Parts: sequence; C-alpha cells; structure tokens
Amino acid sequence: MDNEKKWNNIRSNRNALLVQSDWCVLPDSPLPPELLQAMKEYRQKLRDITKDFENPDDVVFPINPLEVIE
Repeated sequence: MDNEKKWNNIRSNRNALLVQSDWCVLPDSPLPPELLQAMKEYRQKLRDITKDFENPDDVVFPINPLEVIE
C-alpha cells in the first residue's frame, strides 16, 4: 500500500474516533472535569496525528481515556 493510501486510512480512522467521542465535549457532557480535560487532550492528539508523524507506518493512535477507566 502506498503512503497516500495509508494516510487516507489513518485520517479515516482518526475521523471515526473523533465522531465517536464528540458527545464528550458537548456542553451537557456528563463527564467530570478531569475526564473532560483528558478527552479534550485525546481529541487534540487525534487531530495532530498527521502533523506529529511524518511516516504513516510510525503512527500510534492515542489511547481513549474512557477505555482506561472501563
């Protein structure tokens, strides 16, 4: 698979993860402040993936804080 296809797959996965976590940052989110902040940082790391990695083979997705507490 060429790099362009890899980046497209990464963006697609990233976008799906952002959509899945949209509810966390809505004004009526039930999350406590500490977890809300962790989710905001997680979502920022997702958005920065294409800036933080030059090689698509090196990409490591951040861990969703909600998965850690479950």
